[in-house]
Amino acid sequence: MHDHEKAGSHTGAGNSRTPARRPASAPPAQHGLLGLQAAAGNAAVVQMLRDADHPWAREQHEHGAGCGHQENHQEIATSSAPVQRSAVHDVLRSAGKLGVQRAVEPRTAPAAGAAHEGRGGPVTVQTAFRKPPPVPNKPDKLRLGGAEQTSGADQTNSAGQTSAAAEPAQAPSDTPAHGYTLAESASLVFFRADGRSPEVIRQANGMRSRNNTSVATELAMFLEDPIAYARAHVSSPKPTLVSTALDADCGGYASNDRHLYRIQVSGWHKFAAPPARSKILTKPTVYANSTSLESATAAVIGPVGPTQEMDFIGGIPLAAITGCRRPGESGFSAL
Repeated sequence: MHDHEKAGSHTGAGNSRTPARRPASAPPAQHGLLGLQAAAGNAAVVQMLRDADHPWAREQHEHGAGCGHQENHQEIATSSAPVQRSAVHDVLRSAGKLGVQRAVEPRTAPAAGAAHEGRGGPVTVQTAFRKPPPVPNKPDKLRLGGAEQTSGADQTNSAGQTSAAAEPAQAPSDTPAHGYTLAESASLVFFRADGRSPEVIRQANGMRSRNNTSVATELAMFLEDPIAYARAHVSSPKPTLVSTALDADCGGYASNDRHLYRIQVSGWHKFAAPPARSKILTKPTVYANSTSLESATAAVIGPVGPTQEMDFIGGIPLAAITGCRRPGESGFSAL
């Protein structure tokens, strides 16, 4: 093919000579069985091998009932025996095919240096296998803060068995999920400016909130998000809370036309809020009549908002109101 291309490239308008073509070389002489097949024909070769009782030229056995052979395709597929080749007479009966047909084999790379029969004679297969890149070993130990610690994936028990990777075990904590912790006992004094007279307060059995609620329910709502709860109360006073103050001025609400009530609680407990990153995120403190917020039946939240009010959940019991300063008076008298 290349000779024709080269010849065509040198042919021009002024050169009419046709280059001489080389005579085609005679095909290589075939030897052995292939040479005999080419000279005498497929049928003659098969008949000659059959007369010589050659095993490859015998008639193929047809499986049938009672032949004693069992066909088990699953065993053949999983057997490790070498793959059988097709019979010679099957190959010779095929028209124009000189190569030997092989049964379907799995594609496996030939071994380095292995030889097989090709059309031009034995051919040696040279197969080169690339060595896979080395996998870096996982460090046996991890260093943290200058101390050696065994990796969680390499933990080994006393029996020498490696356990699966696991997170480091955390020490049990007594801190509740909401983060408020019991700090100390507390006795507190609060003040409230109110337009109602002491007679009305006694008749109502204290200062009740506008909406009834339970301490447990309201505390649960507060503990879900104390900051959001306090901001919502400053924006729109919650009807389940009764506000008081830590000073007699009551955040500017005390005046001569109002009654000023003094509220005292003793034996209560202070629950400190979890630490905050800034003052804006500081959560209100909780005071309750129990050592556990979950079991408290009376509680105060505060200080809340710019007036630093202290809010009683559900109301203030009459027993906690210890004095009243009536309008125009300078001192407190018993309720």
